[in-house]
Amino acid sequence: MNALDLPLREQADGIAAGEIDPGELLDACLSRIEERNPELNAVVATFPDESRRMLDAAPAGPLRGVPVLIKDEWPLPWRAETIGSAAVPGVSFEPGESGPYRALRDSGAVIAGVANMHELGSSSTGNASVYGPTHHPWDLDRCPGGSSSGPASGVAGGLVSGAVGADGLGSIRYPAAYCGLTGLKPTFGRATVDGHHIPNTDTIVSGPLCRDAADCRLLASALFGEELPVAEPSGLRIGVIRDP
Repeated sequence: MNALDLPLREQADGIAAGEIDPGELLDACLSRIEERNPELNAVVATFPDESRRMLDAAPAGPLRGVPVLIKDEWPLPWRAETIGSAAVPGVSFEPGESGPYRALRDSGAVIAGVANMHELGSSSTGNASVYGPTHHPWDLDRCPGGSSSGPASGVAGGLVSGAVGADGLGSIRYPAAYCGLTGLKPTFGRATVDGHHIPNTDTIVSGPLCRDAADCRLLASALFGEELPVAEPSGLRIGVIRDP
């Protein structure tokens, strides 16, 4: 099996054990994006030189050497976010060290590309973006959900094993459901939102999109800046809303 197709946690464990070469993994990821992305349109920008610099400087964190995608809602030191739009009146976007970027960097992860999103984060489809619509990897005629459309399509389409999105009103949860992934909108204030273009937001948070809950736990740990322990649930609880 190609190491790129392993779960996020197995990629991290393989790199830490010296069984997976992180440089080869990054090259495989960039090649996979070049191969598959023209149909998916999940990734709007790659930057191999910056990605390799991240890898060269990666600390020995829990995600050292693991390639991931980040939604076009978060600035990077070498690229401003565009939030899927050609321009936003009265708003000037600048490159910078957003909180999710720092969290990924400090965990040792490598940002392999910026993922597409529904324009302005304003819908649950991913059909509208200045970069064009994102497509569902299992049926290119269908949408992958939004607004974190690119992160979901990129993970479900095998470009990466984990991606960082953003969720205010379902923007991680919709695409997770559409694409058969595990997505988490953390409790507000738990995950970093530094550098977001809405500085005083009280609904939007950064969160992980992965193939399963175990990978989601690992990527969420990086975003939270604390290790989330592995545990067995003591029981299943179902909440019923009586009043719509």
